[in-house]
Amino acid sequence: MKVMAIQMPIKDGDVEANKLKVEQLLDLHSGADLYLLPELWSSGFFIDKWQDIAENSTPELLRWLSQEAAKRKIYLAGSLITKNDEGNYVNRLTMFNREGKLMVEYDKVHLFLPMGEGFLERGQKVNIVEIEGFRIAFGICYDLRFPEMFRKLALKTVDLFLVAAEWPKERYDALINLAAARAIENQCYLLLSNRIGKDCFRESFAGASGLYGPWGPIVFSYDEGAFGGEINLNDLKAAREVLNVFDERVEGVDF
Repeated sequence: MKVMAIQMPIKDGDVEANKLKVEQLLDLHSGADLYLLPELWSSGFFIDKWQDIAENSTPELLRWLSQEAAKRKIYLAGSLITKNDEGNYVNRLTMFNREGKLMVEYDKVHLFLPMGEGFLERGQKVNIVEIEGFRIAFGICYDLRFPEMFRKLALKTVDLFLVAAEWPKERYDALINLAAARAIENQCYLLLSNRIGKDCFRESFAGASGLYGPWGPIVFSYDEGAFGGEINLNDLKAAREVLNVFDERVEGVDF
């Protein structure tokens, strides 16, 4: 299966411009099975517009994502500011299948308070879905700093983590190392989609979107585009046989 992370600048609060950018990049980088968009790709962290976007733009964007997935016969995932059934606002990652059917919703568990996420409703769980033989789980940006979440999921035999992000350039080294570590320590793939460019507050973003594997980074980039590659269950099996770290954990020390 071929997976690709879309890496793009985001125009804060400009839903239509961001939607057009996604369309352009999907057209330019066709041929993959699964595509992941950055965190809050439609809005950025333009908090003043979040309520309006969640209520008036996100429902239509979800229909559009469904239509794009069905039209292109792809799996399509990304994070949007969303109003949940209880009337609270969440940072929600959704994924649609090749027929345009909603497969999963993941609400960001670890909210990043310095960026103003404190008024959002925190997610409570991470679901695992299976597509074409791969078991997939999800994370959003700051989640990468919480290895226990990823390990708990990995123990349920996750093959691929999808992580959407808006990770700043000043903490670039942390992003690269954490993404690689989550893949290496859990002997799985991790597909990272991060924003590039600057936001309306002149904050620069790190990029580094791409594919990370059980031995470290496979491919990543700092440019606009789509980055990833083929993932293979046999390669994961071989890595897990070379170093059987799950079975070699020590009770009372490791868990």
